[in-house]
Amino acid sequence: MWLQVFRRVVTKKKGILLLATSPGILYLCPPCQEGRVLNRHIYHDVPESTARLYSRVFKRIYFAVKTIAKVIQIIIYLVPLSIGYLISRTGLLSRDTVLPWLRYSLVQLGPCWVKLGQWAATRADLFQPDICRELSLLHSYVYTHPWSATEKAIIRSFGGDYPTWLSLNQNPVNSGAVGQVYRGTMQRSEDASPVAVAVKVLHPNIRIDTDIDLFLLGAGASFLELFPPLKWLDPRQSVEHFGDAMRHQLNLMVEHENLATFRKNFEGHGNVRFPEPFLSSSDVIIESFEESIPISVAILHGSTEDKRVLAKSGIRMFLKMVFQDNLIHGDLHPGNLLVSRDSPDQLVVLDVGMTTTLQDNQKQMLYPLIRSFIKHEYEEVCWRLLRDAPCNDCTNPAQFVKEMSAVVREVASTRIMLGQLDVSGLIVRFLSTLQRHKVQLESGFVSTIVSVLVLEGVGRSLDPELDILKEAAPFLITQVATSNEE
Repeated sequence: MWLQVFRRVVTKKKGILLLATSPGILYLCPPCQEGRVLNRHIYHDVPESTARLYSRVFKRIYFAVKTIAKVIQIIIYLVPLSIGYLISRTGLLSRDTVLPWLRYSLVQLGPCWVKLGQWAATRADLFQPDICRELSLLHSYVYTHPWSATEKAIIRSFGGDYPTWLSLNQNPVNSGAVGQVYRGTMQRSEDASPVAVAVKVLHPNIRIDTDIDLFLLGAGASFLELFPPLKWLDPRQSVEHFGDAMRHQLNLMVEHENLATFRKNFEGHGNVRFPEPFLSSSDVIIESFEESIPISVAILHGSTEDKRVLAKSGIRMFLKMVFQDNLIHGDLHPGNLLVSRDSPDQLVVLDVGMTTTLQDNQKQMLYPLIRSFIKHEYEEVCWRLLRDAPCNDCTNPAQFVKEMSAVVREVASTRIMLGQLDVSGLIVRFLSTLQRHKVQLESGFVSTIVSVLVLEGVGRSLDPELDILKEAAPFLITQVATSNEE
C-alpha cells in the first residue's frame, strides 16, 4: 500500500484533505465544507485530472523516500560485507566466515534480494562454486505475512462475499520469498460438492519493494560496468534477466496461464500432472489442491517399479518441455516436484510462475551443438560455445577448447547411466570452465542446464540405471531433422 492512512476523513475549512480512496492510491483533495465525511470516494468537486496528478506526485515522493531508506539499509549490510570480503582476500579472514554473512545480509534485505541470491546460486558460469553452494541454502528461506494481509488481498481480488464460496485454513501450508499458500475448499456451483483448493497470495508491498530493489540493482550494475575486469559479466543484462523473471512471478495471472498451457501440453501424459487453475488476479490464484507427498519420501519408501516410472517421467517431461513445447519450467527443484498419493507413479509439478522459452537465436545456437555432439565433433562443440557466447572475454581460446573438450568427451565416452556417471559433477565442471575463462552463456541455457542438474539428482535416487541418452534420442533426432529442413 502507498499510504492508506485514513478510511474516513473529516476535513477542516482550510488545508488539504488527504483521502485514501483505494489500496495503492492516495488523492490530495482541495478543502471542502467543515464536517463533510468522505468514505473511500473522491470528492465530486475535484477534477479527475487533478486527482491523478496529485496521485502521481505523491507516488513519486513515496518511491523516493522508500528508495532512500533502502539505500541506507543496503549500506548498513553490504559495506561491512565488502570490507570483510577484501580482508578475506588477504588471508586474515576465512571465506567460510564471509559467505554465511553474505547469505544473512540478503535475507535481511528482503524477498527480492533472497530471490537474487537464489538466482545467483544457479549461475555457476558467473560465480565461484563455494558462493553458489552457500547461496543455494536460500531455497529454505521462509517469510510469512499475517492473515489480515491475505484477507485484504482476497477481498480486493474477488469481493467481500468470498466466505460464501471459499473456506480457508488461516495457517499457511507453505511460504516463500514471493508469497504464501493456504489450503481450503471452494464451492464451484450451488449443486456441486466443494473441491479442495490451494490459494497462493503474494506478500504485501512486494511490487513496490521489488521495483525499488530492481532500480537500485540496475544502478549498481551500471556502476560495475565502469570497471573493465567486470564488464564481461554484463551485469546490466543479468539484472534485466533477473528483473523479468521477478516480474513474471509477481503477476499470478501469468502463473494461471502457464498452468493452463502446461496442462494442455501434457494432456494424455498420465504420469505427469499439473494443478488445475480456477480463478486468479494479479495478487491471488486459486488452483486445485494436489494430494501428494514430497519426492524425497517416494525415494525412500516407493516401490522399485514406481521409482523407475517416476524417473523416466521426469526426464521425458523435461525433454518434451525443451524440444517439443519450448516452454520450460524455470524453477525446477525438489520442492516443486511431488508424487501423487493416489497414483504413486505420477509426478505432480508445482509453482510454474517462472518459465523459460528459447528464442530463435538460442535455438540456432543449440541445434548445431546437438548435431556436432551426435557426430562426435567435440572440439567443434567447444568452438561453437566460444563463438556464439553473448559475452566472451576469453584470453586463451585454445586452452578453453582443450578443457571443455575433456568434459564433453567424458560425457560421450560412456552410456549416460545415472548410477555410473556424475552428471551434476560434469555440469559444475562445465560451468566452472566457462566462469574461469570468462565465457558467459545465454541465461535461458543456464536455467535449462540447472534443471538438468536437479532432474539428474532426483533421477539418480529413483533409478540409478536410467539411460538418459536413450530417453533423449527420439527428441534429439526429431529436432536435428527439423533444423536441417529449416
